[in-house]
Amino acid sequence: MQENLIKAFGCRLNSAETAKLELVADRAGLRGAIIFNTCAVTHEAECQARQAIRRAARNNPGRPIYVVGCAIDRDPQGFVAIPGVVRVIKNSDKFDVSSYGKWKMANGKCNDIIPAAAGFSRGLSKGFLQIQNGCDYACTYCIVHTLRGPSRSFPYEAILRQARELVTGGCSEIILTGVDIAGFEGGLVPLIEKLLKDEPGIKRLRLSSLDPAKDWQPLIDLTKVQPRVMPHLHLSMQSGSDEILRRMGRRHRAKDITRLANDKVTFSVDIICGFPGETAEYFADTVLALKALRPIRIHAFPFSARPGTPAADFSNQVPKSVAKTRVQDINALGKRFLSEFMQAQIGTIAEVLVERGGIGRTEHDIEVLIPDLPEGAIVKIRLVEVQDGRFVGQPVL
Repeated sequence: MQENLIKAFGCRLNSAETAKLELVADRAGLRGAIIFNTCAVTHEAECQARQAIRRAARNNPGRPIYVVGCAIDRDPQGFVAIPGVVRVIKNSDKFDVSSYGKWKMANGKCNDIIPAAAGFSRGLSKGFLQIQNGCDYACTYCIVHTLRGPSRSFPYEAILRQARELVTGGCSEIILTGVDIAGFEGGLVPLIEKLLKDEPGIKRLRLSSLDPAKDWQPLIDLTKVQPRVMPHLHLSMQSGSDEILRRMGRRHRAKDITRLANDKVTFSVDIICGFPGETAEYFADTVLALKALRPIRIHAFPFSARPGTPAADFSNQVPKSVAKTRVQDINALGKRFLSEFMQAQIGTIAEVLVERGGIGRTEHDIEVLIPDLPEGAIVKIRLVEVQDGRFVGQPVL
């Protein structure tokens, strides 16, 4: 009998929800279904989902296809019309088991059949722990706050329970995730400190994307004294130009990014290129800010006008060809920063989490080619060379 297949598009939270959807499919009694968890952040993400759904329908005749997630909230009929799709389920209902047995498009709150704070693992090495959902802010380019709703922080007792289940299940690294984890009620740093104190079995803790509008110096300071908190942070930077950040409706400014630069913590960032009104001068401001921060990984992508957002109607739209060239320039800068950082690490010893297939991951979230070791182990590895964007490592005996 065919197993259910889950495909995720777009943001990290969608990817992290894969195991949760597998559990939903199992509880709903689905057999051989294909579930697509869609994203609506960019036009490209929606197009990729539609193409993948059509391809899956052609290659898997007779298998039921369910389409869930943010793109359904934005354009349900566009997915209903795709041959092979038997259900479309909006974001608020995708973890409600009953949604998979009938057509359900009404507004409503997510059913608690699946716990509000959900922990789910990917093999023995990693476990994703969702601590909140939704966002209270309205960036001019973004529709997530309307699709996911306002920020809701999950109860600490539920978070701790799921963390303990992940630890008991053998996960060596837990990743706190959500739409806007920076908005966790009571503060993210106090949550981390309490969680590590109450569950000493957590060996490594990582965080998903952080809003730079918050002061993250306390978190950086925590990584220096608490080795279980990984010294690599992802910032939703978006631009290094104060004027463009203002037009985006972002609450931070370039100085909030550049002041975080230090030699103990590494960063990855998101950058939108070609936002309406982004002149060559404003783009140069972004390059300068990136050179100050020196993130080892940059996810640059062109501005995508989302219908229903203010930015879609802004004047001074940037030609797509210009945005594409800027994306290439920014990504090249990111590759340079990563290469320089990795070369500087040659000869050092890293604490590496063993994943599958002879791959490990350093504290700074960089892959390492290693000998076959038990999955989930954390081992000391000497970094001896760089090969195709990965370290090559040898165990320290």
